[in-house]
Amino acid sequence: MKNNKISLTNVSKYYKMGETTVKALDDINLEINARELIAVLGPSGAGKTTLLNILGGITTPTNGSISVFGREIHGHSTAELADYREERVSFIFQFFNLFPTLNARENVEIAIEMLGDKEEVREISDLYLKEVGLGDRMNHFPSQLSGGEQQRVAIARALAKQPFTKGNLLILSDEPTGNLDEKTGDKILKLIDRLTQESKATFIIVTHNEQLLNKLDVKRIYIHDGKITKNQ
Repeated sequence: MKNNKISLTNVSKYYKMGETTVKALDDINLEINARELIAVLGPSGAGKTTLLNILGGITTPTNGSISVFGREIHGHSTAELADYREERVSFIFQFFNLFPTLNARENVEIAIEMLGDKEEVREISDLYLKEVGLGDRMNHFPSQLSGGEQQRVAIARALAKQPFTKGNLLILSDEPTGNLDEKTGDKILKLIDRLTQESKATFIIVTHNEQLLNKLDVKRIYIHDGKITKNQ
């Protein structure tokens, strides 16, 4: 069923730099099932972040068609793409992007405060903070949390949208372990792997560290010079 898949057909993204055309993505064809953990790998400048930005409705493709769980997202206005992101997409960032003046609970609540009433938002925020192992750290501010704990808050914030999402949630993460030491990064990826299996979320992560993926149930997509070179 199309509602359970992400499909990219002949997707390209070109940029003009003077008289030179840069092919960030070049005729990408890709199909991803819902509730999969996907790792996108490749060297710097390969097109990995461009792919995430297109899936997230941040960047529009030059050519091609994109369907995310039955919703076509190519050829839409900025406002329509904003609605798509609000309804269907969450992001996890390398540098966490937490508000320093808000505690862990408030950092999760602010992402969903427009989606439900105050009591419901508090209940869901607490639920997902407990899910990522921070039930006893909800009132701590980012400066009082380790890097791994801050990334757990960011994961809880991304997942908290799930109860308000009609259907599957897409979570996009660009280098989620890039600002963490190897041991902490390994724990974060194992957490993401577990949450993929337990939730209705589809995680797509960009990473340079393929070694950290070896113990995970993860599908790997390799990109080089804007083209998919391997899909396994």
